[in-house]
Order: sequence, then structure tokens, then C-alpha cells
Amino acid sequence: MPEVRSLYTPISEALLFENQNLSILVPKDIKKTISYKAYFFRITRASPILKVYSQELPTINPGNPTPFGYIGDIGFSVGNDIFEITDEFPFRMYHFGIGIMPGYIKVYRQIPAGNIVMSWVRRTPTVVGEEFDYIDGYNSPFDNPTVVSETLIYRKLSFNIALFNDGPIPVRPSLKFLGKSYEVIPITERVLIEKMVSGIIPCRFVTLNGTGIQVASVSVPDEWETVGIDLSKSQIEDILKRLR
Repeated sequence: MPEVRSLYTPISEALLFENQNLSILVPKDIKKTISYKAYFFRITRASPILKVYSQELPTINPGNPTPFGYIGDIGFSVGNDIFEITDEFPFRMYHFGIGIMPGYIKVYRQIPAGNIVMSWVRRTPTVVGEEFDYIDGYNSPFDNPTVVSETLIYRKLSFNIALFNDGPIPVRPSLKFLGKSYEVIPITERVLIEKMVSGIIPCRFVTLNGTGIQVASVSVPDEWETVGIDLSKSQIEDILKRLR
């Protein structure tokens, strides 16, 4: 089981293989104190993902952002969304990192699409170009995407990005999406789950934007509704500490 020691660990070391365990922490209540529902899965099939964009992306002037858009198969917000998972695959997931070039290009994520991102330490929504809640090519390089850009997508969870040029000249950036597609089966045995939560049985815990706290109301596939587990506040706090 990969052990993620740092946000700058290569994403390749955080990806999972067949027969490994994965738990997704999904926000359940975001009104006051955030609470989560945990979903546990075993990976039955893992297939590589690699998608590179360079000439397909727009040229961005210094200090300018792009609007938020999806990752299309032929360009930015053009063609089919490569991370859309259709209804017939409720137990399929995409787990990936984002490599960015040049280093001063900042990437802001919306998970799900349209969600207003909130900072770890701020209640004010992030604006594209601000010094909060972004990934850049210095901390997730194009040639070696890192865990700081870790993203996990499943059915009913959409993914948009916006780009910001924090450099001195106009540039057409390049992005690399490197990861895996998983086919999974749910784990419902409470004894096994308790051992995963306590660390006795290896399990990779992921929030919706990787290792950060996701503050959004989201949906899960209907097929997941009966397999979600409510963990205690202390259990969730312990897991989130490990994610940080």
C-alpha cells in the first residue's frame, strides 16, 4: 500500500493497485461543523490514465485568468468531458494528479463543477488569481505531478478548472493528467472497516480534492447509498490528521 509522506510525493506513488483498499470521505453536513460519510471499496481493476494538453490550451496574458471549464477530449472546454463517468458505471473512479508547465501557471479546481471553493483557513470564497487554494507548476511539475494536485472523481461528481498566468509574459500552458481508472466493489463488513479506520488493515483515505478538506454539498451514486458508514467525530479527526 503506498504511503504518502508529503504533499510533494509523486502522484505515481499514491496510486493504487488491484486488491488494495480505498476509502472516500464525502461531506454530509456543512452547516456548522463539517461531518463526513465514509465509503469503503476494494479495487478490482486499475488502468492507467495519461492525457497531455499543450497546443490545445489557450494563450493566457500575464495577470489574466481563464473561466472555469471542463477537460475536453480535444481541448479546454471543447469536445467530450474526459472525466465524466456515465450512469452505467457507478463503481468506476478516476484518481489522478495534474502536472503544470510553466511553473508560474496556477490551476484552481471546482469539485463538483460550480462549487465555490473555500480555503482551509478562510471562510471567504477563493477568487481565481488569489494566493489560496491553487496548484502551480512549482509544487506539481509537468514532468512529475505530485500529491498536492491529487484529485478523485466518481459518478455524479464533476470537475472543472481555471488557469491563471502569474508570470511576466503571455504563455500557452501545458497540463498533464496522470493517474488511474479504478473499478471497485464496496466493503461493508464492519469489522474490516474498523480495522481500516484504526490502521490495522491498510487503506488509502482520500477526500474529494485529495488530501484537503472539501467544503461542498455533493451527491453520490444511488448504488452507494446503502454502503456509506457514519464514523465518529474522533475517528474522522484522526483520519484528517493523517491526511494532512
